[in-house]
Amino acid sequence: MFVKQSRIFAPLVGVLCAAPLVSSAWARADDQRRPAAAAPVPTPGLDVVVQILRDLRAETVEPRDALRRISALGPSLVPAVVALRCGSVAPSDVEGPLVDEQARVFLLDALRTWPSDRVVASLLQHLRDDPHLAAAMETTGLTLEIGGIRSSGRLFELLSELEPEIRSAPCFQARLEDALEGALRVDPGGVSVLRPYLAASNVEVLMPLARALACVQGNGPVSLWMDMLHRSRELDIEALKAMGTSDLRRLASYDDRRILAVREMLDSRDPATRRTAAIVLGQLGDIDSFELIIDQLMDPEPVVRRGALEALRTMSGLRMPADVGRWAAWHSARIEWLDAIAPELAVKARHGDSEEAFDAIRELASVPLFRRELSLFVSEGLDHRDPGVAAAACHGLLALGEPTSVVTMIDCLDDRREPVREAARTGLALMTGENLPSDSDLWLRWLNQ
Repeated sequence: MFVKQSRIFAPLVGVLCAAPLVSSAWARADDQRRPAAAAPVPTPGLDVVVQILRDLRAETVEPRDALRRISALGPSLVPAVVALRCGSVAPSDVEGPLVDEQARVFLLDALRTWPSDRVVASLLQHLRDDPHLAAAMETTGLTLEIGGIRSSGRLFELLSELEPEIRSAPCFQARLEDALEGALRVDPGGVSVLRPYLAASNVEVLMPLARALACVQGNGPVSLWMDMLHRSRELDIEALKAMGTSDLRRLASYDDRRILAVREMLDSRDPATRRTAAIVLGQLGDIDSFELIIDQLMDPEPVVRRGALEALRTMSGLRMPADVGRWAAWHSARIEWLDAIAPELAVKARHGDSEEAFDAIRELASVPLFRRELSLFVSEGLDHRDPGVAAAACHGLLALGEPTSVVTMIDCLDDRREPVREAARTGLALMTGENLPSDSDLWLRWLNQ
């Protein structure tokens, strides 16, 4: 029986013993068919840059001499400097961290000495090859810092390729926002370059852009913000907030498209968006939306009701509670006052005696809800024969805070009466935050730049 079993199991044992050998042979054949992994491509010039950094650390060379030395070697070293600056290279033969704060500053200075197109191209390639969060943050900031906003089109294309978790990371968005804001302050005209990339860009990329555009003076960013609406709840809110920023030159140019775009968001399905739209309309002083915002006091969502109350208080200067009846009655009474009483006060501000003129200007300047209309009535006092009344009219325009009044006060800088010129200068400084001399030409250039 044992002999029979041996005859049965012997072939099976042989197969089992041969299996590892066959498997190994198959593996070797498969390895031969599979292409060999590409060896890592060394970064050109890395050893040269590393040696310069070693000399800097050893203090055997002055930073200025090191910079002159690396600049003289030419922009062929850009990839190596980019890799070291972005923290993606750590030579194993160097003890301790090679790129300390001094080295980081040095490498950035080196990049600035070479043609920006060459540097930006290398930075973008680095971002494409290594989309790790830390490198992406650093590369994004460097690209904008060195290349400027005019290179941001290519950058936006590459940012869209990053993983969503990277694009949505708060630290990445903060870095991108800071870099964009810095570049836009240097070159505000670069805003127009961004428009073609809005449609293709991800929401996560557009949100920091929406916030950064608020630093640009004038109406340049308005159309970009409008194009961002209706993409996502978060982007709607960021774009609306930015549209309400109080840059005087942007507000002074009354843009019906912007007002209508914000007003349309009062009907959003999202409560936070409705709340933000109401607050922004209050910041913009859109009196035609006042009744719509009163209606929002009856919104089923508490957050919307609180936003509506904030907007109403901003526009009216009052602190009344969220009572629809009281707000509606006050608004109706103010409309009647504007139609019947305000024109008579404007006549007194210009032709009445000094006491009447002072009282008229004081009353007209106490109703910020109609600041655009009332600023015209208060301006009548600028032609009063009493220089004290004319100066009071400048103060009244400041109290109303109507941006279009800036042009009126600039004209007052040429008034022959010293109290009027001084009041206009003070009003302009407080309204704009600018401390320019009392020269109307300088102020007009600032306003139109």
